[in-house]
Amino acid sequence: MPIYHVTSSGRTPVLEAAGRRVTLDPASLSSTDLERLGSVRAEEWTLRGLIAVNPDWLMDRITELVTADTPRPLGAEVDGAWYFLSPVHTVPTIEEEHVIVGLYR
Repeated sequence: MPIYHVTSSGRTPVLEAAGRRVTLDPASLSSTDLERLGSVRAEEWTLRGLIAVNPDWLMDRITELVTADTPRPLGAEVDGAWYFLSPVHTVPTIEEEHVIVGLYR
């Protein structure tokens, strides 16, 4: 999975490729994880890709959105397009200081 880092953390964070990669071990995915990856999301969003991000940034962003006055989805701009982000693992695992998330549109 390509590693992405945050280059702008405004209302819509912007993520850019860092030029490094981590490996997703398929054995680390539960049957629930695999089902979620292949299914259409409730809002009819489908998986468009997988990337790795910093887990501290992800947790901070989730906390920020949960405590906001107006609820917003967890999303970011990646390669010029907006995506909903969701951890791949039901129980998030950290690979080499990164967590793997799905990009949904």
